[in-house]
Amino acid sequence: MAKLSYTSDELMASHDYARPHERAGYKLHGGFLADGSYESPRVLHRWPAVKAWQGELTAKGWPLIDATVQLLKCGNYPNISQERFLLSHGIGQTLWDSLTITGVIEARGRVLCDIEAPDFQQIIEDDISQTCTGHLHKGLLYA
Repeated sequence: MAKLSYTSDELMASHDYARPHERAGYKLHGGFLADGSYESPRVLHRWPAVKAWQGELTAKGWPLIDATVQLLKCGNYPNISQERFLLSHGIGQTLWDSLTITGVIEARGRVLCDIEAPDFQQIIEDDISQTCTGHLHKGLLYA
C-alpha cells in the first residue's frame, strides 16, 4: 500500500540539486538534478503523495477532477491589438501580467503562502488524515 500520511517537513522537502536554477545572476525556481533534468522545489515527497492520494481516490471509485493547464487554455485577454492600444496609452501592467502562465499563477498563488489553512478534520466526519485535504494545514497549501 502506498504511503498516504506525510509530515510538514516531508511536504516541504526538495531534491538535492546538482546545480541551482540560475540565469543572468538570478536564482530561480527549483534546480537541476545530476542527469540535467529540471525539478521544481518541494516535490521530493509531494509528487509521490499526490499520486498516492489520486490512486486511493480512484480505487474508491471517485473521479479525478482535471486541474491541468487545460483549464488555462483560452484566448489571450487582452488580445494583441488591445495590448498594443493599452501600451500606446502607457498601460503596460497587463503585458507583464500575461507574459507566462507560470508567472501569473505564481504571482497570484503567492498569497496562498500567507493563508493559514484550516484543519478540515474539525468539520468532516470521515477520517481525512490520509488525504490531500487532510494535509493542507500541514504545509501542503504552502508547498
